[in-house]
Amino acid sequence: MRIAFLLLCFCVDPLWGQSSVTPPNVASVSVKARTETELTLEWNKVTNVGYILKYFNGTEIPLSASMNGSMVTYTVSSLSAGTKYTFTLYTVLKGVRSSGFQFTVVTSPSNVASVSVKARSEIAVTLEWKKVHNRYSYIYLLRHNKTETYTPIYWGGSVATYTVSSLSPGTKYNFTLYTVFGGERSSGYNFSVVTMPINVPRVNVMQQSENYLVLSWEKGNSNNISYILMHSNGTETSITDSDKNSPVTYTVTSLSPGTKYTFTLYTVFEGVRSRGLKFSSVTVSRTVTGLRCERVSGGRALVLIWNAPAGTWTGVEVLVEGRNPQYSNGTRLEIRDLQPARWYHLTLKLLSGAVKSAAVSVSCQTDPKGVIAGATLAALFVVFVICLGVCMKCRRSVLNRKSQREKPTHSAPIQGLEEGGHNTPVQAKTRASVQKKHLSQLSENPVQFENASTVNNVFFDEANKQVFAVRSGGATGVVVKGPEDKSPIAFRMDDKGEVKCIKFSLGNKILAVQRTPKSVDFINFIPDYPHLEFSHECKTKNANVLGFCWTNWNEIVFVTDQGIEFYQVLPDKRTLKMLKSQSINVNWYIYCPETAVLLLSTTVQGNVLQPFAFKNGTMSKMPKFEIELPMVPKPAKLSLSERDIAVASIYGELYVMYLKHHSRSTNSSGAEVVLYHLLREGPCKKIHVLKLNTTGKFALNVVDNLVVVHHQSSQTSIIFDIKLREPDCAMNVHQPVLPARSIHPCKIPLTGPTAAPSQASVPCELYSSTWSVFQPDIIISASEGYLWYLQVKLQPTVNLLQDKGKLMDFLLRRRDCKMVILSVCSQMLEGGEKGNLPVVATVFDKLNQVYKEYLEAEQAYTVAMESGPSRFSNSYKRPVRTQAVIDQSDMYTHVLSAFTEKKDVSHRFIIAVLMEYIRSLNQFQITVQHYLYELVIKTLVQHNLFYMLHQFLQYHVLSDSKPLACLLLSLESTYPPAHQLSLDMLKRLSTANDEIVEVLLSKQQVLGALRFVRSVGGHDNVSARKFLDAARQTNDTMLFYTIFRFFEQRNLRLRGNPAFNPGEHCEEHVAYFKEVFGEQTLMKAATV
Repeated sequence: MRIAFLLLCFCVDPLWGQSSVTPPNVASVSVKARTETELTLEWNKVTNVGYILKYFNGTEIPLSASMNGSMVTYTVSSLSAGTKYTFTLYTVLKGVRSSGFQFTVVTSPSNVASVSVKARSEIAVTLEWKKVHNRYSYIYLLRHNKTETYTPIYWGGSVATYTVSSLSPGTKYNFTLYTVFGGERSSGYNFSVVTMPINVPRVNVMQQSENYLVLSWEKGNSNNISYILMHSNGTETSITDSDKNSPVTYTVTSLSPGTKYTFTLYTVFEGVRSRGLKFSSVTVSRTVTGLRCERVSGGRALVLIWNAPAGTWTGVEVLVEGRNPQYSNGTRLEIRDLQPARWYHLTLKLLSGAVKSAAVSVSCQTDPKGVIAGATLAALFVVFVICLGVCMKCRRSVLNRKSQREKPTHSAPIQGLEEGGHNTPVQAKTRASVQKKHLSQLSENPVQFENASTVNNVFFDEANKQVFAVRSGGATGVVVKGPEDKSPIAFRMDDKGEVKCIKFSLGNKILAVQRTPKSVDFINFIPDYPHLEFSHECKTKNANVLGFCWTNWNEIVFVTDQGIEFYQVLPDKRTLKMLKSQSINVNWYIYCPETAVLLLSTTVQGNVLQPFAFKNGTMSKMPKFEIELPMVPKPAKLSLSERDIAVASIYGELYVMYLKHHSRSTNSSGAEVVLYHLLREGPCKKIHVLKLNTTGKFALNVVDNLVVVHHQSSQTSIIFDIKLREPDCAMNVHQPVLPARSIHPCKIPLTGPTAAPSQASVPCELYSSTWSVFQPDIIISASEGYLWYLQVKLQPTVNLLQDKGKLMDFLLRRRDCKMVILSVCSQMLEGGEKGNLPVVATVFDKLNQVYKEYLEAEQAYTVAMESGPSRFSNSYKRPVRTQAVIDQSDMYTHVLSAFTEKKDVSHRFIIAVLMEYIRSLNQFQITVQHYLYELVIKTLVQHNLFYMLHQFLQYHVLSDSKPLACLLLSLESTYPPAHQLSLDMLKRLSTANDEIVEVLLSKQQVLGALRFVRSVGGHDNVSARKFLDAARQTNDTMLFYTIFRFFEQRNLRLRGNPAFNPGEHCEEHVAYFKEVFGEQTLMKAATV
């Protein structure tokens, strides 16, 4: 039994010795250090196991890893830069592997080879570099002034560019460009760039001579500035500034007398030039020679003669004692109104621009013969006056005797004739002066066509805006011209009778021609279709076709005296398909192509109008309405003519405009235009009444949402704006927004458009009886062969509308209004009176209200697009930025910056205007741009109003921003408290901690900077080298000791060792500490 047990134990024991327990994997693997070709891996040690590292290519290597306590490290070498590698780490115990821990790591990417400056300005530089290995998987990180920015990735090409903005002129900046791959950056490529310095503000010519000029200018704020002066001939001279405390002066020598020279002065910083300030100056001319006088017979004048000197000169100034200077640009000057037999002292100076040469004088005597001649003439004149008096007395006595014998008749006509003869020129002059400021004009490039004649008929298509010139019924040619047509359409038709109406469908695909009252002919102009003609008669019996309207490229409406017929044209089948018809008695019709609305006149008097709307092959009947006639005729007859009705779209709404003439039976003061608002659903309402205050013949246009009424007899045009209305009024009665003015005169060739270029032009007859006016803004003269577009001139309105608020409301609704509005703002500020501030505030509020509405619309569109496609976002359209949107940059560039430079305006008024604009922006919750605040600060500093600046900042009138804080820092030398105000502002921003530290270190407030870093919790991540550098620059050894000891304690707390890591680059500071305080003073690592 014992033997069996031993045998059993002997057999079992070896099985226990060969147990196959799988060792555990490592928990994780981290990268302790990495380069472009090596990776140092680190992981927590697993007890009593070995390690095998399986490479990405399948190679397995047993590791002889170094162990430091509980950590294991291993360095993988011979790798490629910027590459992702996958490894598997196995633990091995007695020949048994673990399942393996797989991990992925990347090597550091390579740096860029170089960085060049592609373009530069005063505030920006555009950098350019070749992509590393031309790999698109790399991105780039640019570090500048503690700020890191990922540059945009350009997938195309091998070159990347990036623009750094918001820089200062004439400054050297240090950058580091990192290549980033897989979240890891390269060691960094360090480089420096320089921004373009600014030009000197101005160059003063301190002294001018015949052969030299002394120039002077103020130095820039930057150090190491030099200058280059380039002559007009291309010669360049380098100028260095030796005296740092005074303006730079330079003398340009070897010049010619009386010559204008043009120079360009460049400011140079670190080899980079500014844009260059171009200026001109003139050297002094030599004095004249050969100065002499010649007498003029009668003794009333002298002729001064001189010899012209060499060189360039622009004129001569002659001084006569007791008189204003006289000027000449020749070599002689006649001086008149002198006394005979008298000596005069004359002085002459040669002018070269504003530069005068030395004076040359001469004394001359006038002709003494004039004294004798003058005495003789005086005696003769006395005799003449006596004789004239005697004759007048005799004449008066004869007239008195005659008047007693005959009584006058028809005295009133004589009196009226005299008044007319006396007053007419004055009235004409007054009217001419008024008409100088024209408010409208005809387009400069009209459409020219063959004028109407016995053989040529002219037709106009309102839908396509085309003019048809039909010669001999089309047999000898039809020419079609439109404003958008680059080349006219010309063709011929068979002469089948007189053409009553001719129009192309939309897109010029099908031509419709009416020759008879029963039918309309059609011709295909579609490519690849046969150019054949077919005809279609109206379906209503005994009906006459009044006309037709195209509503689409293949849809047409026949208007008959008994109704309308809506057809679809089938060009391939050469026939028409009836879509819908409506029976109604029709007197006349008007079609509005912009809205596809047809207006029919019905009833006996014609004042009941029935509108129809057309869209996508459908015809809908709109509510009819009645036009109020001034008087009802008895018996009833047609009283409303189509000449008195127009249909137009104004401010996006459809209106029917009725020209209501003056009625003698009423107390009306004149004609008026009544506007009916035509709605697609709902009744048509009478909304606006435009008072014309006169009678006569009128015509209507709509230009830029303005109703323009032309009055033929006075040859003037009256302008109305229906938006300028009285509030809380159901119906608005409008007076002209501007006084009546004539259209600006224009000229046309003598014989029309066929005239030769050499022939003279003649004035166009404005308001001619042959004019035809079409909506919205077209004027046609068929007799002269021209089609014009009417245009409204906005600039003259500036002085005609005295109410600036009303003027701004008027301008903000116009199309091309931006520059006019900005000119109004500049003109409004020219007075410089505080009484204008309420007006200024009103104008600013109106501008910013439009500005805010645009910003809100843009924001709503952005939010809708970012939210993804939805049934709501599809309804959003990107808002169109009209010229009425005057943003802050527009006001700054065109108005405010120039306004602050005015010397004749009170600085208090300037500041009040700037603050009023900022107030208005804040009222509409628009973020104020920093350059406006900078403009306020600049103005305050220029006038030493530091107390006001302090108050503005203290009470947050000027909002906090980094650019504003930087500007305050630059004012420290002028106003020392600005330094602390800047720090306070940066602190309030909560995003400028790095800037605060830099400011404190620049002021050698190292401890203050360190305290601030600790207060914001950033002391564990701050660079030790930066603070040690600043401490050493103070030359205060105890301060350096304190800072050094602080970072030793930080290292001990974070890493358990007071020593600095190699990556912190503090070796020189450690050596300095040992040198000053001894090596034994260094903190030692804590021992366990």
